Order: sequence, then C-alpha cells, then structure tokens
Amino acid sequence: MIQKGRVKVVKRTAKALHWTGLWLGLLVLVTACARGGEIVTQSRVHEIVLGMTEQEVTKALGAPFAVHTCKDGIVQYEYIERIIVGGESKEERHYFLLFRDGKLIEKRLKIVTPWPWQENSYDLQTT
Repeated sequence: MIQKGRVKVVKRTAKALHWTGLWLGLLVLVTACARGGEIVTQSRVHEIVLGMTEQEVTKALGAPFAVHTCKDGIVQYEYIERIIVGGESKEERHYFLLFRDGKLIEKRLKIVTPWPWQENSYDLQTT
C-alpha cells in the first residue's frame, strides 16, 4: 500500500529530474555553439582520404578555421585542434588539407607548443 505523501515525493523527484535533464541538454547545446561548431580531432582527420572533394571534407569536419588560396591554384583548408590541460592550452595541432581542382591531394600536420612565458603572468605570481 502506497501512502499519499510518498506518491507526492516520487512525483516531485521525477519532475526535478525532468527539469535537470532539460537544463543539462540546454547547457550542452550552448557550450557546443560557443566552441564554434565541430570539434576536429586527429582521429577524425585520419578518416579523411585523398581524393575526397571539398564538399565531402566540409561535411565530415565542418567549416575550416581558415581557407588559403595559393598562387599555383591549390586551396588549403586549415583546421585547428587545441589540447587543453588544466584550463591552459598546452598544444595546438594545425591540420592543412590541400585541394587541387576540388579534390584532396595532400594532408599536412603542424604541431605548435606555446612558449612558457605565454602563460598568464597573474597565475604565475599567485601560485
């Protein structure tokens, strides 16, 4: 036999979980939009194969960070993956995808490590 008071508590808990789920979903959506869209990772770039069209690459990885057009007609898409540890950027991976006549002909990777003095000077003084 269920008591009336217990039924109210169960209903309130279910309602609270429902609203918590909605708020968490909204938070995830807002966070994804704030990050600028697609998150490019090394494994996602590895799935891109030579010969793919610009449209196929854009569909798989999203819009590039930058597009560079070279003198020889090669179009270069640049994607950036930031490795963040403890709230600080420890490494950036710049992926360059080169297209000729709309087809992917080459993939390049450039790894950039920030210099130690690029850290926030206030954090260095207070820790």
